[in-house]
Amino acid sequence: MFGNLGNLGNLMRQMQDAKKRAEDLKDERVEASSGGLVTVVVNGVGELISVRLDATRLGLDAAANETLQDAVTAAMQEAQAAAQAKGQALLGELTGGLNIPGLGL
Repeated sequence: MFGNLGNLGNLMRQMQDAKKRAEDLKDERVEASSGGLVTVVVNGVGELISVRLDATRLGLDAAANETLQDAVTAAMQEAQAAAQAKGQALLGELTGGLNIPGLGL
C-alpha cells in the first residue's frame, strides 16, 4: 500500500537536486568574443553579466568606451527582463495562474 512512498521521496530529492543545480548555473560564467572587438559574459542561465568593447579598435577614449559598455549592458539586461516577464505572463495565462514547478522561464 505504501510502496510508492519511497518513489515519491526519490522524486522529491531529484526535484531538490535539479533546483540546486539550476541555482548553481546562475554562478557559472560563459564568455564569447567576436574577434576581440566585442566580448560578452553571460551566466549559466543566459543572463547578460557584462559587455566589453575594444576601445582602440572602435576609436573610443576610455570614458566613452565605458559609457557605451554600460549602456549596451543595461539595454540588454532590460530587454532580457522584459522578455522574461512576457514569458511569465503567457505561462500564467496558460496555467491559470498555477505555479507549476519546472515550467518557470
